[in-house]
Amino acid sequence: MALVKSRSRGINLADTFAFTGTVSGAGGVDMAGTYFRATNGSAQSLSHVTWTKANMTTEDYDPGSNYNASDSKYVCPNTGYYHIFYHPFLQGYQSNNMMAKVYVNGSSTEASMGKNSSFTRFETAGYQSYFSMQSSFVGYFSANDYLELFIYIENSSQSLSQGTGKATSYWGGYQLA
Repeated sequence: MALVKSRSRGINLADTFAFTGTVSGAGGVDMAGTYFRATNGSAQSLSHVTWTKANMTTEDYDPGSNYNASDSKYVCPNTGYYHIFYHPFLQGYQSNNMMAKVYVNGSSTEASMGKNSSFTRFETAGYQSYFSMQSSFVGYFSANDYLELFIYIENSSQSLSQGTGKATSYWGGYQLA
């Protein structure tokens, strides 16, 4: 395969090049539609000391149609590494513990999946009323694995909720490789 134009000090990318032959080994995974971001479109009531799936029912973007907003579930389209991030805004007057974690294929992951999971805990000793739990991780997932965000709050005497809004409660992710 020969280049039609070349320069000793590099190439001008604006030039036109002619190639002959075939290209091999250029295959790969199409990652164009692997990213998503979803938010909580309305406030969500939470129960005391109960892991609850975060209702992230408003899609900000999902070009690959891999996020199901009706059940707040992301299905990995390809096997590979994904960067997953989350930021639920939890509300509960004088709460003790606020937590968030990602479930994989319907199961809690921190014990079984090690580095492919995330668990975030904020212990307040009863002094915190509002808290944004921001975290992210990189995990290796198989095609068709599904991910869900779960949240937890401990406060037995007040109303508990996940706040709403594109900037306050959201989660998302994208494939890295």
